[in-house]
Amino acid sequence: MNFRLLLTPLVLGLLLFLQGCAATGPGYNQFIDLGNGIFQVPGSELMWQKERSPLLGSKEEALAYVKNLSLGGFTDWRLPTPEEVLALHHVVDFGRAKEGDAGIFLSGNYWCALTGDEILAGSWQDGVSCELTRSYQPNTSGHVRAVRP
Repeated sequence: MNFRLLLTPLVLGLLLFLQGCAATGPGYNQFIDLGNGIFQVPGSELMWQKERSPLLGSKEEALAYVKNLSLGGFTDWRLPTPEEVLALHHVVDFGRAKEGDAGIFLSGNYWCALTGDEILAGSWQDGVSCELTRSYQPNTSGHVRAVRP
């Protein structure tokens, strides 16, 4: 198993938890719908595709999807990293948004880019402990929720 896949989410989760505890006031309670099929998370510069792609069965299909995506006047869409997808889950996990806010649902498997040509599909699953934790579970197919920049 890739040590980076284990350590990075733990550190990111801690940082997001601490940020989430401080960011609970007005304006931090939902996803920001930018229109044209794009949304943002408060405090982030990333733009996300609002509607996920159909289910795609290979990394080649996922790469072709983002390469050909033109949304909101932008054509520089890419696959997110697992950590970026985890950050979306933490927005919901720590109360800054609710599943379904602005029509955005996070459940399911998504294609992610690890490094260079290393691309995989998977999902962040709730942990089995009493504390709120998530672990990344690889899969053989998934949706794309493209991100930029």
